Amino acid sequence: MLTVVQETAAASGGLDLLGAGIGIGLAVIGAGIGIGQIGNGVAQGIARQPEAAATIQGAGIIL
Repeated sequence: MLTVVQETAAASGGLDLLGAGIGIGLAVIGAGIGIGQIGNGVAQGIARQPEAAATIQGAGIIL
């Protein structure tokens, strides 16, 4: 059984690294979208209430 697993791992030809790269890339894209949503909320909040800009910016930076 162990030899089958070892042969399969050896025959993968680096596909494990490709999968890891794709996974990391998707995680970075997801984080970028989330940070963009925070920026979008800050911009909309300041546009709706310009007098509260300092408070809104502070909350946006903390998040």
